[in-house]
Amino acid sequence: MQRGLILASLFTLLAWSGLASAQNFVLLGTQNMQLETNRGATFDLPGLRLMFGRYDYRGETTHRAYYKGLFMWENESGLKQSANFNGLGYDVIFNLHRHVRPYIGGSLGYAQYRYSDAIGRDSDGGFAAGYQLGVDFSLNPYLSVDVGYEYLATDLVLDRAQIDNFSALSFMLVLKF
Repeated sequence: MQRGLILASLFTLLAWSGLASAQNFVLLGTQNMQLETNRGATFDLPGLRLMFGRYDYRGETTHRAYYKGLFMWENESGLKQSANFNGLGYDVIFNLHRHVRPYIGGSLGYAQYRYSDAIGRDSDGGFAAGYQLGVDFSLNPYLSVDVGYEYLATDLVLDRAQIDNFSALSFMLVLKF
């Protein structure tokens, strides 16, 4: 796992340093992450999304390399839950229209889940990989609204269940500079 993260980090740094027509960005958004267990149970966690990276404009496509942090938490009826993902992502954005641009991409990183209740507590963390797709709505050269879907596969083993994946619909505001 560490070797994969190191290689992904090096690839991202090389891509970042070679982006001639690049534009930096910061993305802030909300999400409602759904966690699915190996027993078929699902539960939702509200949270925040933070991304920062660079756009590279290349004619018909734009490439986006970035760090992504997903932070979810809930404290309801004595049950405290939190889930996090930190990793690297890469998207290809198709410049089909000046203001409406679909994209598809992938992510690699580290996921962690924690819970505690009256019975006990548990946590686990590990490698996660996934994909994302969505549409980038450009309002002007410096501001976009991004609507997307993300799926992260993981294998977090807890006392009561195993978390197989996270998925989320997200609404994000992208500031380019």
